Order: sequence, then structure tokens, then C-alpha cells
Amino acid sequence: MKTQILSINHKKYVETTLPSLINSSVIDKVGIIPSSSIDNAIEREIQYRRNLQNIFLSILLFILTATLLYVVPLYPVPIVFLIAIVISLIGFRSPFIGFLLSIFTFIPAYLYQTQVPFWWLLINLFLVGLFAIRSLTDKNNLLSPIIGLLSGALFLTPYYFLSIPLMLSVVLIRKEHNELFRNLGMCFMFLMILIPFGALSF
Repeated sequence: MKTQILSINHKKYVETTLPSLINSSVIDKVGIIPSSSIDNAIEREIQYRRNLQNIFLSILLFILTATLLYVVPLYPVPIVFLIAIVISLIGFRSPFIGFLLSIFTFIPAYLYQTQVPFWWLLINLFLVGLFAIRSLTDKNNLLSPIIGLLSGALFLTPYYFLSIPLMLSVVLIRKEHNELFRNLGMCFMFLMILIPFGALSF
């Protein structure tokens, strides 16, 4: 009888202490600190991944803005890098707004160098908005237009041979059910740069 009581007490002790031991052993990857609950650790892990995604997109926005404004000159070089840094910082908080700011700062240089008609600009802005607004539901949707514009800018430089492989690498790496629309966006952004500057070369 005494042995049975001891086994029951031991079972209760295990039932009450084991969950707390499991919870305390959950490691929070943000700070490598034991979390008080599994839910808290999961929430912090999700925030950690979001921050990594925002950092990646902000770096891409910096590269995109600096490349566009440097390859299609209008602003002084120090101003180009200052604009790129500011847009990158804004892009960390909101990649969608950062992308739109990058496009709007590029428009004056684009118009100055190409002198495209107004209807062509409206079509381009419509396509940019169409593909960019999808990033409000998924930030990953910004990757395709960014890579498309970056490839178009690279095509105007001595490093033109990198533009097509860059786009192909994105197509091959990302294999999802909705990739067709993303790839179309990347191609349209590439042609947005290529067509007017290609026409000027003839």
C-alpha cells in the first residue's frame, strides 16, 4: 500500500514538473535564451524570421536604388548613395514603401535620359503598382520586380552578361505554384528598362 502511494506521488510530481521542464528547455533563437513558454518562443521565432526577411529586402532595395540612380545618371554620386541608404532604412520597416520610393526617385532620371512619352510612363507605373501591391500580402512578391529592374540596369553596363543569369537563377530557385505571375513581373520590369534605352542605341 505504501509503495502504491509513493508511485502515485511520483507520478503526480512528474506530471507537474515535466511540462515546466519542457517549456524551460525551449530555446529562443533570437537571443539563445530559455523561453518561459512554447508559444512565446514560436512568436519570437516568427519575428526573427520577419526581421531577417526585412533585412534581406532592405539590402536589395539599397542595391537596386544605388544601381538605378548610378547607371541612369541625374543625381550626384554622394546624393545617390544617400538616397539609397534612406530608402534602405525605410525598406526595413516597410519594403513596399521602400520599393515605391525607389521607383519614384528613379522616374526623373528615367524621363531625363529616355524622354519616353507620357503614355509609356503611365503603363510602366501601372505595371509597377500591379506587381508591387501583391507584396502587401507576401513580401516575397517584391523579389521578382526588384530583380527584374536590377537586371535591366545591369544590362546597360559592361556587366550586361550578368542580367539574364540573374533572372534565370531566381526562376530556378523559386518553384511555387504562383511563380508564373512573379516571373511575368520580373520580365516586365526588365523590359521597362531595356526597351527605351535599347531604342536610344539605334
